[in-house]
Amino acid sequence: MNKKPNGEGIFKWINGEQYIGQWLNAQKHGIGQWNGVEGDSYIGQWVNGQQDGLGEHKWNGNVYFGQWTNSVKNGYGIEQFQNGDKYIGNYFYGKPQGNGEYRWLDGSIYQGQFLEGKRHGHGIWSNKLGLSYEGDYENDLKHGKGKLIYQDGSYYYGQFINDMRDGQGTYYQSNGVIIEGLWKDNRFIGCSINNSYRQKKEQQLTDQNQKNHIFALNNWQNQKFNLHLKQRSKLNQYSRATSTNQQRSSGLSRSKMNPKSPSDDLQDVSIDEAERTIKKKKNYKSQQTNYLLINNNKKSIKNVFVF
Repeated sequence: MNKKPNGEGIFKWINGEQYIGQWLNAQKHGIGQWNGVEGDSYIGQWVNGQQDGLGEHKWNGNVYFGQWTNSVKNGYGIEQFQNGDKYIGNYFYGKPQGNGEYRWLDGSIYQGQFLEGKRHGHGIWSNKLGLSYEGDYENDLKHGKGKLIYQDGSYYYGQFINDMRDGQGTYYQSNGVIIEGLWKDNRFIGCSINNSYRQKKEQQLTDQNQKNHIFALNNWQNQKFNLHLKQRSKLNQYSRATSTNQQRSSGLSRSKMNPKSPSDDLQDVSIDEAERTIKKKKNYKSQQTNYLLINNNKKSIKNVFVF
């Protein structure tokens, strides 16, 4: 039988390190606990002197619990960092890789893909202030296509380069303004601005223009109709004037042919306004009488209408 440690036992190094656990051919093998001189420790599975399998490692205030391969974090694990951050997910030879979740001390969270310890691929990030991003990452930066949502509810959807809005994208502001076009280094450099308010305003203006057109058409029709009425009114006035003149001429002719006495009724006689005067200034208690002067001859009349 060889003199190498086998089975269970305790081994202390001259520098102060210590191992308590299972051995195989003088190698830590099986289940055991190793304690370093600076407070470091590992407890878990060992294979041929290497941390291999499931185990917990503490060092410099950091704690990792998960799978190991040849003393390297490899597989699924949970790591609590000294600064308060935390990672839960897959490791590939010492670095987060594949799917995982990283939680910062300030409350920010990233869930998605990793490559060599950095966010890489598709992922979702958010913080306590309401800012969030979902999309592509490259080398730990927003890179590719994604959606960045701001605290006020506005958001940008489009291309990112090196953590900045860069390329084709659309910014939807919380007040309804939509800015769509090309971006460079987080700045909009051109193309088009689509404002939903402006669209509503343009629609309102279109509706108003339609109403104005209808009003103008109606107004034009009314003016045309009123003009027609005026023309008809003038025609009627002309017809009445012609008829009146004809009647006047006829009346005067009859008067000359058959003169009446000053007391005769003149209600059928129409006199030119330049020659007639209606006096209503004389009032009598018994009755009110109208007088008409015709060539300085006073005539008594009844039912006189003044137009």
